Amino acid sequence: MGTAVLHPLLFAVFPVLSLAARNVRQVQFDGTLVKLLALFILVGGGLFVVLRLALRDAHRAGLGASLLVLLFVSYGHLHAGVSAAMGIGASRTGALVVSMLILALAGRAILLTRRDLRRVTAVANAAALFLVIQPAYLLGACALQRQHYATAAGAAPVAAARSVAPGPDADIYYIILDRFASASVLRESYGFDNSEFVRDLRAQGLYVADPAFANYLKTAQSLASSLNMRHLTPLAQAVGEDSNDWAPVHAMLRDHEVGRFLKTRGYTYIHLGSSFEATENNPHADVNLHGGSVWSSFFVQSLTEQTMARAFGFGTGPITFRDQHLAAARFQIESLARIAKDPRRTFTFAHILMPHRPYVVDHTGRVVPFEVLMERSEQENYVEQLRYTATAATRLVRQILATSPEPPIILLQSDEGPFPHRYFKDEEGFNWRGATPAELREKLGILSAYYLPGGRRGLYPTITPVNSFRVVLNRYFGAELPLLPDRSYAFQDGRHLYRFADVTETIRATAPPAVARTNAEPR
Repeated sequence: MGTAVLHPLLFAVFPVLSLAARNVRQVQFDGTLVKLLALFILVGGGLFVVLRLALRDAHRAGLGASLLVLLFVSYGHLHAGVSAAMGIGASRTGALVVSMLILALAGRAILLTRRDLRRVTAVANAAALFLVIQPAYLLGACALQRQHYATAAGAAPVAAARSVAPGPDADIYYIILDRFASASVLRESYGFDNSEFVRDLRAQGLYVADPAFANYLKTAQSLASSLNMRHLTPLAQAVGEDSNDWAPVHAMLRDHEVGRFLKTRGYTYIHLGSSFEATENNPHADVNLHGGSVWSSFFVQSLTEQTMARAFGFGTGPITFRDQHLAAARFQIESLARIAKDPRRTFTFAHILMPHRPYVVDHTGRVVPFEVLMERSEQENYVEQLRYTATAATRLVRQILATSPEPPIILLQSDEGPFPHRYFKDEEGFNWRGATPAELREKLGILSAYYLPGGRRGLYPTITPVNSFRVVLNRYFGAELPLLPDRSYAFQDGRHLYRFADVTETIRATAPPAVARTNAEPR
């Protein structure tokens, strides 16, 4: 019996499995991962079939296919090595030349050797299998552990089912502008006065809470809390304080209480996804819209960056990824304006990754050359993109209000603020318990604005996102949900995502006097 040629397929899936395993606490076990595995298997298998027909020798064809696969998927590492040896300017040409030399020499050896290649095939099979076993095992163990999390943390749904009111005819919008800091934080930490934006929103009838604070430090925890209308303490108890796995909160984002409730009340759920995997799409939404494609997610971009595709203009090069980032945000904003004309009663969730990195535009919307951005400080680039985002948001709110047949319900918020400068020195190990009050305010201070037809009843200056939809469901659906304590929590570090500390009093008690006066604004 001949030795089966399996190594081209195993080498082909290794980079997908390896990258997923290295990012196991964030990766989604969903259609994207399956599609990527299928694509790479198809590439490896296709190369083998073509070479098998050309060479009429399965073992030579297998080695040739594996050679091509390995050169393709390891190009990123080769590129990095050439960059270190020859400089960035020569890295692309140099890496391609080295790749072609390896292909020529190794290919010639495969074609001309007279050895029996069955033993070489067996060794290649074993080596490829050894490479994929560890990441495959890690991913499988993680998948099983997540099933346990889902069972253990399955908190009872909030009692929104007690609602007796049929609900309004109004469309409902939950628009998240990622890392849009509060006006108070912008004054305190960035020296920027954002009061014109706040005045514009208020002039259109929105209630703007300032200072407003998020309940949690990062997107997934923040949105899992707001969309499920509860704090994450039960989840932390089920998962454990030593966990660094984002999957439990990602699961809460995919099947959240707000979407479930509104769908039972006849709303069409429209999900405007981002390139962040946790909000890229929602399997329970009636409509999923995306500014790019499934291949523009952070995971796919990182995978592409490792391969030879980057040598031909694909991947996350600074210009390409920035263009995608801006195009996706503009697509989402344009889609929101169109949804306002939809005759159906809609609930729309939109996660817009601006003013989040990468920085692309100045305040006028002009794309800034990458070299210019590199010359500016992080704060300068952030403020410029935030100003552009503020202008786009003001225009969007005006369009929605003008074109909606019934006055809509709009929640315009951010999920988190920007990171303080010290965080970037050690992103995984940064200890939030050792953060200064100003750093905590910078990260937790958010935009929080509401347009509620019929007045501002139920809103108050210190409202946090965990209560946003409780107020909406109580007012318009008679849900009778008690409001939860408006508390803000910081996890310890990237290795202890559920070791929460209540920092509410720290960020409030140390607020500058000007911020405190804003907080006391009459309702």
